Amino acid sequence: MTLKVYQTIMKQEMKVQLTYRMRWYDQRLQYDDLGGKIRYLSLRDVNRIWKPDTFVSNEVDGHFHNIFTPNVLARIHPNGEITFSTRISLTLWCPMDFRAFPNHRIECMIKLAS
Repeated sequence: MTLKVYQTIMKQEMKVQLTYRMRWYDQRLQYDDLGGKIRYLSLRDVNRIWKPDTFVSNEVDGHFHNIFTPNVLARIHPNGEITFSTRISLTLWCPMDFRAFPNHRIECMIKLAS
C-alpha cells in the first residue's frame, strides 16, 4: 500500500490518499501461458471478476479516482493469481490525544475488514 497523508484536521479525522493493492488466487481463471509467452492478462472491466469485499471500518468518507477513466489495474496471471490496484482518497476517524500537545504523536490506523 502506498500512502500519502495530505491533511490532518482537529476533528479527530485524517485525510489520506492511497494506492491500495491486493492479491488473491482464483483457480477458475487459470490458463495456459503458451510456454511462457504470456506473463499476464490485463483486465479492462474489473467488475467481471470476483473481488474480496474489503472495506475500511473507520472510514468517514471516501472515493475512488475516476477523473478521465477509472484508476484501477487488474491483472490475471496464468496460475490464477489476480493483482488488483486502485487509488482511493479517504477521510478516517482517528481518536487523538492532545494532552501532550505540541510534543505529541498521532497514530491513525487504516482498519481493513472483510
